[in-house]
Amino acid sequence: MIIDLPLFFGTTLSIASFYLTSQREIAGSDNHKFELKATLRQLPLVMSIGIGLCINQTRAVLEAMLASTPASFVRTPQARRGRQAGEVDPEALPRDEDRRAYLEIAFALYFAVALVAAGMQGHYLSMPFLLLFLVGFGYVGTLSLHQSR
Repeated sequence: MIIDLPLFFGTTLSIASFYLTSQREIAGSDNHKFELKATLRQLPLVMSIGIGLCINQTRAVLEAMLASTPASFVRTPQARRGRQAGEVDPEALPRDEDRRAYLEIAFALYFAVALVAAGMQGHYLSMPFLLLFLVGFGYVGTLSLHQSR
């Protein structure tokens, strides 16, 4: 607890303060009133979505680091080009987005099992944080799967 608790609060509070600061700055630039209560209510959901996005963001960082040439950011898929005889139809292969969505859902299932195990073992303090991971990976994985269809 002497090591884990300060690390836990340091990481959680830094993310929370980053989100609160960004919301305060957005409210100031748009001439809207910054509402602390509303922002704090949204904080768990925002943190959960940030957790769910970590697989996609990790992939992007690793691709950029391991690329032999500088890569450009491609926001939308390129137009389909004609194939030569004997080439495999890319539509028939599992796409990277599908694999990533299944991995995100697998992580959600893992955290669902961890949540149940924590409840059975009486580790009630860890359950809200396991729920953040479950909701984040579940939401992003389901959304990724839905959008890839």
